Amino acid sequence: MSEKRLQDLITGAARDLGWYVYHTHIAKRSAEGYPDLTMANSRLGRHLWVELKREKKAGRKPALTIPQMEVLDVLAEVHSEVYLWLPRDWLSGAIATALTARNPLVEADAAGTLWTGRRERLVELDIRVAG
Repeated sequence: MSEKRLQDLITGAARDLGWYVYHTHIAKRSAEGYPDLTMANSRLGRHLWVELKREKKAGRKPALTIPQMEVLDVLAEVHSEVYLWLPRDWLSGAIATALTARNPLVEADAAGTLWTGRRERLVELDIRVAG
């Protein structure tokens, strides 16, 4: 599954569930490293920052840039819901849980996709850091 397909699935589901979804369409004119999606749901009282990556394909690993990591680190210091989502998270239902749970931080599958936990597991997730 491509990152674009994952994004389309997430944004469609999120909007159906009442989330406001923002995605920067022309990233070249925006701050370097800004996450792919910012979502808010007033009914749940939640705000998410989400970086998306595809899975490893034909031996090529997806990459996180240093600026992306720095922005995710800063956001995670001041915000509890900063995520790194992969297609496997869509397929497992972890993203659905993150979008529907009143407190996803106590739900193991959703909490397992938080940036703070995944940052140290990038090699295990087959994600490389690009300079």
